[in-house]
Amino acid sequence: MNKIKKGLFWFILIQPFLDIYFFYVPPVTNIFPFSPSTIIRMIFLGILFLLFWRQKKGDLKVKFILSYSLLLVAYFIVHLQHIAHMYTLSPDTLGISVPGEIFYVIRMVVPLIVLLISSHISFNERDLQKIVYTLVGLISGSIVITNIFKVSLASYGGGWIHGSIFTWTSHQYSFYGLASKGLFYFANSISAIEVMLLPLLMYYVIKKISWLNITLIFTHFLALFMIGTKTASFGFILTMVMMLIIYLYFTFIKKELTFSIKMIASIILLLGLSVALLPISPTMNRSQSNEYVANTRESDKKSVKERDKELAEHVKTNGKETKVMKYIRKNYSKYSLEPRFVESNYSYRVDPNFWLDVMKWPLADRINYRKIETAMLNRVKKVSNNRLDDWLGIGYTRMNKIFNLERDFVSQWYSMGYIGVLLLIMPYVFILLWAIFQVLSSYQNKFTFKNVSYLVAIGLMLALSLYSGNVMDFLMDTILLAFFEGQLMKELASC
Repeated sequence: MNKIKKGLFWFILIQPFLDIYFFYVPPVTNIFPFSPSTIIRMIFLGILFLLFWRQKKGDLKVKFILSYSLLLVAYFIVHLQHIAHMYTLSPDTLGISVPGEIFYVIRMVVPLIVLLISSHISFNERDLQKIVYTLVGLISGSIVITNIFKVSLASYGGGWIHGSIFTWTSHQYSFYGLASKGLFYFANSISAIEVMLLPLLMYYVIKKISWLNITLIFTHFLALFMIGTKTASFGFILTMVMMLIIYLYFTFIKKELTFSIKMIASIILLLGLSVALLPISPTMNRSQSNEYVANTRESDKKSVKERDKELAEHVKTNGKETKVMKYIRKNYSKYSLEPRFVESNYSYRVDPNFWLDVMKWPLADRINYRKIETAMLNRVKKVSNNRLDDWLGIGYTRMNKIFNLERDFVSQWYSMGYIGVLLLIMPYVFILLWAIFQVLSSYQNKFTFKNVSYLVAIGLMLALSLYSGNVMDFLMDTILLAFFEGQLMKELASC
């Protein structure tokens, strides 16, 4: 069992290295059919699982695991059959890929295996502290260093940043050139991880103030603001307020902690720095840029009305499909529509009538990416006209071809249906609800500062996945979520 514990320990610590951007783009992806990071994770975890199963088989609920596995296989077979015969307007059925679907489901099962192993392996306080400190050091430390030396990937738009934190007040660059994600693959996914790690880091900071703790929390603070997403910046402020309230509760009411004026001052100082930094941060820079664009477009009301009139006349007098396509191609940019949506994600050549309807929307809706993303997916389901789409999904590869909706749980509902979400996503929610019940039902033994800190961390990760999306489909996020959920389960079971 010691080998499994060490293996899981190192498996968790290598996650930041496996989420490096360059593993997910050419030329690396031209060599491998899938990202080598995913392959490494599967091989590493496969070996761990075989060792774990061999040693712990007698302690596991084998019937439950086998029943779940058979149910998952049965669902997947029916799911594949359903999406393969789904009707669409596109001759290529909107990019459905059986190997891609298989790989996706395997990818979704990987963190559930981590959850199973973690819930049966006890890590002591020192080991968990090492894991949290190392993850914060690797992730936040690399984001801060690459930002300062301007060798970081931009959080938005691709490419590299143009300015560091020291140029935020100069107004030389937009948020595209300032928001930085280090060398990691996706800003939203790394934001969610950073926010989840914050309550865990604060747990150790509050337990004992040291120069190492102060350095880590300050680095973490800088990294969250450098990423430049609302999730990261506002997530830091919200979490610190929550941890301050929790600290005061466990100091004065539960009396588990000792009051420290230094701790109060430190938290208030970090919150003060957050408020001071927020107005000049890439997060606010982005909000101001979006507002400016919307106001600029909205100010041209006369031309917008003229174009709407022209659109109405065109639809009325030119009903032929080829002319409609030509009209959309020449005019969609005038309606502030995102080119990639119209040209490639759900092409106007496939469904011109859909885009004609979208061009009639109010401006605020036409520049709302999430609204258009949802509309494209709803259109595919409407064309399919099959109630089973709700239960079995339209397929991950098909949804990804159209657009990977930036709202987890909803996104997976489109791709896998209710049954897929229940089998692959909801276990994390069910365990969180079970843990909350356990903590609240045993105030003396389980309602501890540590358990509450873990609940906050896990709850934030799941809440942010629903708010910002691009979390539950990313392996580093779900692997770390599964690991810490497993540790919370083990802790509550031993209380």
